Amino acid sequence: MVRYYHGHDLPGNGWAIPDLITTTKLKKFAYQEEYRFAYTKTDAFKFENVKVQLVDRKTRPAPKPNEHFHETLHLGDLHDICRIHVF
Repeated sequence: MVRYYHGHDLPGNGWAIPDLITTTKLKKFAYQEEYRFAYTKTDAFKFENVKVQLVDRKTRPAPKPNEHFHETLHLGDLHDICRIHVF
């Protein structure tokens, strides 16, 4: 389950814990009641395994698809924790 925080609570200790970065969001998104599934085949969630830098969101580089693995995660029946949103 995602935990939500207020902007004035930043940065806290979350910067050093990659799995906290993955499972926390700003409080303004709490209405989403989000769950996230995250896993890694590397040491991506290792303590302090982060690169901290200030980036202008308008000029950040495009993602590099060749750096990402394509995996299928079979989770089974999630009807008790999920809602389908049709757009």
